[in-house]
Amino acid sequence: MIISFLVVSHKRRNETIGALDSICRTIINTDYRDFKGEIIVLINGGDFDYFNFIRSYMQSIEESGIALAKCYYSKLNLGAAGGRNYVYKHSQGDVLVFIDDDAEIINESDLIKDILEEKKQNKKLGIIAFRSVNKDWSIRYEEIPVRPSKALTKKKVAKFIAVGFVLFRDSVYSDNFLFPENLFIYMEEYYLSMRLISRGNVLIYNPNLVLEHKKSHQGRLNTRDYYIKMASNKIYIYRLANLRLLFYCNLLLWSLWSIYRSKELLILLDMWKRLRDLIKSTEQKYYFQMDKEAMRYIKKYGVCWYLK
Repeated sequence: MIISFLVVSHKRRNETIGALDSICRTIINTDYRDFKGEIIVLINGGDFDYFNFIRSYMQSIEESGIALAKCYYSKLNLGAAGGRNYVYKHSQGDVLVFIDDDAEIINESDLIKDILEEKKQNKKLGIIAFRSVNKDWSIRYEEIPVRPSKALTKKKVAKFIAVGFVLFRDSVYSDNFLFPENLFIYMEEYYLSMRLISRGNVLIYNPNLVLEHKKSHQGRLNTRDYYIKMASNKIYIYRLANLRLLFYCNLLLWSLWSIYRSKELLILLDMWKRLRDLIKSTEQKYYFQMDKEAMRYIKKYGVCWYLK
């Protein structure tokens, strides 16, 4: 069995090294040995010196025998969606562990065992969501897919937060993508969650899988672009799921959200223009169909308590 750890890095040299160190410690310290580790990093935009620095570090990992280690470079910033698609396509693992470049694995010795035991208990398991914490172990409630009162409870969920998650390759079959690349960044995890649920897979939040998210502000969008992408992407995903009523409901709700957050009425023009461009650039493979069983799953396990 191959377990792949996948990192997309954008302008965060020191944070990326921290993430890679935590991955190496996880592979070294685990009691479970019947696997081969693989680490894939994409330098997603940025200068070539940055790539050479990380590539040299990755070579030292492979030479030490810790894991297969490969570093790739894209001069163009592919966004979170395109970047994760890239490392997914270049990975070999049966189990894919995605972590942000400014996050570090905390429960190093137990992580792999917990992941494999979870899959053993549920063959339909598609994704495991991590618990995200600060340095002092306080929970980052906006980065977990459950209500604060359930933050320490393992349970089925209808979404995950992309700071850290485990994806099982058998849940995506032979798909050559995970996310629509026109999303670029934000809400791509909602798309993958809904697509897997539409196929009969389940998602689990396991608080025993813990990441420290340092949340670097380096390389992030400005506030206005953040609002535009968040709103247009969420509305667009309901279009891809062929949920017409929810599409129009979210069009209204996220339009109001954009105005409220930005205190700017004109932001609607840019948000609607981006939504139009998203629809025009849709590839046929991005569409999927939510049947009654999938909608029952969403209704039963979905939760929407946090809207930043």
